[in-house]
Amino acid sequence: MLCNASVLDKVPPHKRGSGEGWVTAEYGMLPRSTPANAFLCSCLAIIGLAITAGTALYPNLLPAVNAARSLTVDNAHSSDLALAVMLVVAVIGMPIVLAYTSFIYWKFKGKVRLDGAGY
Repeated sequence: MLCNASVLDKVPPHKRGSGEGWVTAEYGMLPRSTPANAFLCSCLAIIGLAITAGTALYPNLLPAVNAARSLTVDNAHSSDLALAVMLVVAVIGMPIVLAYTSFIYWKFKGKVRLDGAGY
């Protein structure tokens, strides 16, 4: 899969005078591009950005001016009891949520037909 990146001399209004550049990706302009592939490229770009930010900040999840007050990987997790309780809630709750979502999707399937009472 090909992606095209352009670097232009002009920048958006919020970047003018800041001395910073601007890079845009124009996947949709490539031959044989489809909306599904453009969506996939956008998803991969967002995932890559999140991984890059996480890697750059590790072990800090939320850095603070005072390093002692930063939220780190070590002090961010819950106790073992809380994690065990949440696991049980998730194991019981997720099938209920999936069943409800499936039921609602099945119940409201099909095209909507407007009648005289509609707008």
